[in-house]
Amino acid sequence: MPIAFQCPSCNKQLRVPETAVGKRAKCPGCQHVLTVPAASTISGAAPAPASPPPGPPVGLPPGPPPVSAPSNFAANPYAKAQAPQPAANPYSTPLSAATHSGQPARPLTTKEILLSFEGRIPRSIYWMWTLIAAFSVLALGLVFGLLVYLVLGETPLVMVPFLLLYIPLIYVSIAIQCKRWHDRGKSGWWILINLIPYIGGIWAFVEVGCLRGTVGPNQFGPDPLQGR
Repeated sequence: MPIAFQCPSCNKQLRVPETAVGKRAKCPGCQHVLTVPAASTISGAAPAPASPPPGPPVGLPPGPPPVSAPSNFAANPYAKAQAPQPAANPYSTPLSAATHSGQPARPLTTKEILLSFEGRIPRSIYWMWTLIAAFSVLALGLVFGLLVYLVLGETPLVMVPFLLLYIPLIYVSIAIQCKRWHDRGKSGWWILINLIPYIGGIWAFVEVGCLRGTVGPNQFGPDPLQGR
């Protein structure tokens, strides 16, 4: 390892091999004859390299290897934190099998249209069965009212057939309109908007009777117009 020191006469920086310690040498700058000092006597000499840390005691068994963290915890500290997923609503309407399969909607039977509160129907089916149910009740009421009038004469009992037929008409109307609200992607409880005077009836007429349903499947079933 070479030794660096300064000439005491001209302050020139000199470097000589370590084997020249204690020997006389001549400065190439000022031709001054000097004795090469030892490395320990040179002021500002670089410190000796630090010795490596001591190893484990001889004769003792080595310690357990360091346990590495699972790969799941080796996350990138600069990555964006994943947003928590919202919890599923246990009270929401379950998705139908046709919604997941993506197949065209199966046409509802007459019984399902008039009595069921599940599924979706388009505007054409809604208007057709609403008018059929209304005119059927009106026609049957007139027939039975006329029979009561012919048998009993002029009496308030003529209105009884209309009242008896009005009850199933209400049920059928609710079932049909409920499926139209489903087709719009809304709960069937939206039918209660009809109870709001003036505004409720107009709202239901526009949304249920005039607007197209959700394009494609929704949480209430497949699109009844898909494939048509």
